[in-house]
Amino acid sequence: MKLPKTIQILNYTFDIKRSEDYYGHFEFSDKDNKGKPTITIANDKERSDSIICEILIHEVLEIILELLRVRYTAPSDDSYEFHYTHKEHDTVSKILARALMPMFKEVN
Repeated sequence: MKLPKTIQILNYTFDIKRSEDYYGHFEFSDKDNKGKPTITIANDKERSDSIICEILIHEVLEIILELLRVRYTAPSDDSYEFHYTHKEHDTVSKILARALMPMFKEVN
């Protein structure tokens, strides 16, 4: 699946990279990418386009939830929990739509 080179999320422009080292990963300051915000997506040719799209949306949503400060480290393990209201969910949806809209325009 061809992915865009960048994606704008609020005031951040994230470079999108492919890598065999990650399934999905993001950093606001990627030392391997000159300190730029980066989303890294699996470069596995065996993964279907729908899985690659799922990974990208997962990372974009997680970035949005981090920026809105509703992403927390789970007390029981090294994973994350998300706590927010329906009003905040509406905000998340608007930010996600704005971030993904350029990709839809490019396809159409």
